[in-house]
Amino acid sequence: MIEGYLDETKRPRIEINVDGRSSSLSLEAIIDTKFDGDICLPVEIAVQMGLEPAEVVEVQKPNGEIINKILFAGKMEWFKEGIDIDIFIHDTKDVLLGTRLLDDCKLEINYHENKVRIEQLM
Repeated sequence: MIEGYLDETKRPRIEINVDGRSSSLSLEAIIDTKFDGDICLPVEIAVQMGLEPAEVVEVQKPNGEIINKILFAGKMEWFKEGIDIDIFIHDTKDVLLGTRLLDDCKLEINYHENKVRIEQLM
């Protein structure tokens, strides 16, 4: 089980560990249910980690526009296991965790107690 909390603006947050070519970082991520990928990192963190470009993919923005984005390869710890992940880079300060990592999980958000819990169902 992974536990987190709701921040002052009621966004669900958890701690994640992400590995790049040159460093590993423990990061606080916002669970973004509108993002269907794995992880999205700010440019500064991606540069610090030495992420390696993997491929160019088409991405649909929330407004429906289709754009090309560079996808980076990385690893992270997920339920105490190392997994390969796809990482997108963006120009904001937030680390985002997408719904692809939640496919086999139960996400529970308790607004009354400001708690977040993710359970693996397999």
